Amino acid sequence: MIHNSRLKNRTVKVSAVLLTLISLISVLGLTPQPTAAQAQSQLWASVIGLPVTVQLHDVFMVDERVAWAVGEERDRGVIYRLHLQNGRWEVAFETAAPAPLRAVVALHEANVWAVGDRGTIVHKDGSGWQMLPTLSSSPNLRTIQMLGAGEEGWVGGSFPPTPDEQAPRPALFHYRQGQWQQDPGLAGSGQIEHLHLAAGAGWAVGDHIWRYAEGSWTVEEEPFACGENFPCPRTLSAVRAVNADEAWAVGSRHAICAVCVTRPHVLHRQNGVWQRVLDVPSGSTNPQSSGSFEGASFAADGTGLLVGWYDRGIVDSNTGSFDTRARPLIVRYQGQQWRQETLPTDRGALNAVSLLDSGHALAVGRAGLILAYGYGTQPNPAAQVADPRDSNVTYFAPVGHTLKGSFRSYWMRNGGLSVFGYPLTEEFREVNSDTGQPYDVQYLERQRYEFHPELRGTPYEVLLGWLGVEMLQRQGRDWTTFEKAAPAAPHFFAETGHAIAPQFWDYWRTHGLQLDGQPMVTAQESLALFGYPILEPQVETNSSGDRVLTQWFERARFEYHPHNPAPYQVLLGRLAAELLMERGW
Repeated sequence: MIHNSRLKNRTVKVSAVLLTLISLISVLGLTPQPTAAQAQSQLWASVIGLPVTVQLHDVFMVDERVAWAVGEERDRGVIYRLHLQNGRWEVAFETAAPAPLRAVVALHEANVWAVGDRGTIVHKDGSGWQMLPTLSSSPNLRTIQMLGAGEEGWVGGSFPPTPDEQAPRPALFHYRQGQWQQDPGLAGSGQIEHLHLAAGAGWAVGDHIWRYAEGSWTVEEEPFACGENFPCPRTLSAVRAVNADEAWAVGSRHAICAVCVTRPHVLHRQNGVWQRVLDVPSGSTNPQSSGSFEGASFAADGTGLLVGWYDRGIVDSNTGSFDTRARPLIVRYQGQQWRQETLPTDRGALNAVSLLDSGHALAVGRAGLILAYGYGTQPNPAAQVADPRDSNVTYFAPVGHTLKGSFRSYWMRNGGLSVFGYPLTEEFREVNSDTGQPYDVQYLERQRYEFHPELRGTPYEVLLGWLGVEMLQRQGRDWTTFEKAAPAAPHFFAETGHAIAPQFWDYWRTHGLQLDGQPMVTAQESLALFGYPILEPQVETNSSGDRVLTQWFERARFEYHPHNPAPYQVLLGRLAAELLMERGW
């Protein structure tokens, strides 16, 4: 007993000395700094692997190494599995759905749910993915939460209005005993954007704030979005229940003014009352800046992340118009303080975030944007590289990138700099939009190369991206709906219903891929390089701000510059460079 007592006394004395030293270090401002490795892990990094045509709407982390993301591409739903391998996030296509998917939740690797438009519910169990029967009246589903071990769950959204209705009606379904049943607890009009339940209570937000407690839903009062007695419109996009009394809700408010802007909006519920939170960073202090929070996630220790977008709301000195380009926004809540996070890109908008704990998170959004926190730097194929001094590699000093292997041979054989431009990335893996398979790709100024090993040794082992189609899709222009040409028009192609303009015909027919080894360019070779015309020629403003005659093809955009010397009157648009710019690369 005497020995143990002395040991205890010594421990107390040592602890007291340590506390004294820690206090002294704190007073002197000598707080230990994180190591380089720790600092690197506490950064946001871009995750590569998805084309810009993918719009991601939700993400759910199962653990530190596995996550699921859902969204849409070309009016179909898509599901991706994210897996951490050797410190790098790999993105793999899992399955598709007939309608865009809006939300995902995973209980474990073999129990995943996703929901979306037109009553779509997709479930993965031990036997794989299954498409469940569409819910009655085909509601547009926006949110899902599964409780416990999956024996209970909730899905929310809205029923489209009938011809006799002015607004959508809230759609709410409860999962019990293996069945989804409509819950009649929400009456009236409105729609549910998101829901989240904690022990003892839960909330759904959208056109209203509904609280679930003791088996029933009730509408809760909320403060005016623009201040006392000023009921400006607002949208709530996400809610997070902390406990039976506390919750957070985020979205945007819409000022009523001569020049209206959308501003981020945050509400906090405590002691039965919702209140506006005014000290949350919103991306820009400019009063003309717009922005919104689209997603929120909180960890068990109280740390939270809000994600969305903002624009600078200033006049662009080059164009003279307001800069309304969306920039991603992430705000962290920690220690009862808000802090805007530093991000690796200033392009795009975020729709959702999954915060596993204070040190690990994933955020997803438009144009295939995925950001990871707590995993250090991720590969960036757009980063410049040093000259490898290798005779089998061509190094382009003006851009700091290389071409090698099949891509190098293809570039040299099919027009080189004048047709494809400089490489703007190194090779990397990216999921193909059509097949869902990952391939080695490389972006150049005017095209994207894609290597298909199943076609190795043939003229088609390197395929070109449909960048004309992809860019029009990014602009919200459905080329299949535009006016067609008359079948009697010169250079008409019945396959798309369009004719090549006389100004572009000679260039199109005299340029093509080298498929047969002969010097003469065939129509098949021109089609392989540019594709069919998909719009009639029209005057458009190009990326340099010039108004020029323009025609879009499946794989290219032609521009007519009549004042240039003859060989340069037809120029190809830098479509791949523009797509990379959207990524912030």
